[in-house]
Amino acid sequence: MRSGLSIMEMYLSFAGTAFDHAASRLMSAKQIRSLQVRRFRRLFEYARVHSPFYRELYSQAGVSDLKIRCIEDIRRLPVVTKDMMRAAGVEKVLTMPKDHPTLVCDFTSGSSGVPFPVYCKKTVKYTSHLRMLLALMANGHRLHHRIAAIWRYNADIKLDVERDVLLGSSGRLRILRRYFIPGYASMDRIVNQLKGLQPNTLFSTMSMLDAVAGYASSLNLTLRIPLVVAGGETITAGHVEMLKAAFGGRVACIYGCYEAPTMAYTQGSDWYRVFSKLVFFEQGIPVRSGAGDEAEIILTNLMNYAMPFIRYRIGDVAVAGDIDDAQLAKRIGPIIGRTDDVLYLPGGRRFTHQQASLVMARALQCRIFRFVQRKDSSIVLQYSLWPAAEEDTFKEAAMNAWRQLYPDVPLIFEQADELAIAPAGKHRTLLK
Repeated sequence: MRSGLSIMEMYLSFAGTAFDHAASRLMSAKQIRSLQVRRFRRLFEYARVHSPFYRELYSQAGVSDLKIRCIEDIRRLPVVTKDMMRAAGVEKVLTMPKDHPTLVCDFTSGSSGVPFPVYCKKTVKYTSHLRMLLALMANGHRLHHRIAAIWRYNADIKLDVERDVLLGSSGRLRILRRYFIPGYASMDRIVNQLKGLQPNTLFSTMSMLDAVAGYASSLNLTLRIPLVVAGGETITAGHVEMLKAAFGGRVACIYGCYEAPTMAYTQGSDWYRVFSKLVFFEQGIPVRSGAGDEAEIILTNLMNYAMPFIRYRIGDVAVAGDIDDAQLAKRIGPIIGRTDDVLYLPGGRRFTHQQASLVMARALQCRIFRFVQRKDSSIVLQYSLWPAAEEDTFKEAAMNAWRQLYPDVPLIFEQADELAIAPAGKHRTLLK
């Protein structure tokens, strides 16, 4: 198989993920928490032996010999951030060589500074797609339904783990009928493809759905899609109503990140349901804001042993609510993050944070960035580089990536010492 996974591995992953989903529904929050502590202990003990980053971190914190028996023991471990991992080097975080044939790599969107590489085993990546399917089915999707995903810059490019009997775009044995629509295309092309596919389910980021909805509205067109699923950004009650009006169907939201994909889902903008016992959520100390109590999210991905994320500050905050620690095994409050603006390019094209992350993933000397559209419609890339970075090398890499997407659109570079980061650790990568 091109995925490097055997048929048996695929269906064992499918069965295991389905069992995890069912067990997580049947188990009480306290039962899940007890199981998570045991799995946390195994991951912690593995990381401190096989990851130079964690071995040094725990040694400096004096917790190398800590025995994990309860939540209080877990809280003695230091919290980890992207900046700490960047400073150490990704190779030191990994527990195996980054070119190992069993690994795949994705890049984060850059909303906390710059795209960050995340590695995991193909089997782990595969199960993340299965969790996505289960989340869709919980919101009304069925196996025979068509899914349109406005996602990548090239509809033909897929990870190896997507070229299989579950997620392939062709083949008699496929279970999931999914069709990619390139996100950089003109709105005419995207809308025409949606009209031609007539999908039962549409999935993309909130800003991309906003762009499509706005364009369809300008044509007085309602795209009749029964289920619209937003992921990757915050979705509010206002977003829900806008998407319902634009697409005429139900709206759901999936919460996840590359560090721990597809962790929870919700219908509309309500509390998220955590549907896997393999994601360990913690909340920071609640802080009073204008919207009520908020708390930063700290997570541990209990599946990824290749690149462990242990007590990892993701950069999101959530409504804290009146729940105890055990209940975090079942649900978390609405996420308070950010939804990027949509920048308008010639020819009906929209520039969203998906395309921004594609450009900046090839220019990793950048410490933090933001694309800004000025009143004259010009596009400016504001950036701040790492101290040792070569500015000419960065500009060349960013411009080459930009021209691959938009060869006819000028890009202006503007150096900035600092770009404001929201208290949640996120910022808008696109701003009008």
